[in-house]
Amino acid sequence: MQTHALTERAAYDSTTDLLSDERVDCWSEPPGIDDALTRQTALVTFDQGFRQFPGLPLELPTTAPAASSNPQTPSH
Repeated sequence: MQTHALTERAAYDSTTDLLSDERVDCWSEPPGIDDALTRQTALVTFDQGFRQFPGLPLELPTTAPAASSNPQTPSH
């Protein structure tokens, strides 16, 4: 995300602003969705430090992806 990444505080503030906007409507998640997502997802990272958390569904690829020679610029 390069320069488009938000700090934790800015991300929290953006979410708060979005949820307080009367044009935005939030629906409840279907029952059981959290358990289903937990079972079907794993953390994929190259950061070996996550091994310290027992029970964390973790997938550590053996090689890092090659850097792109033509990075995409996000559109706004």
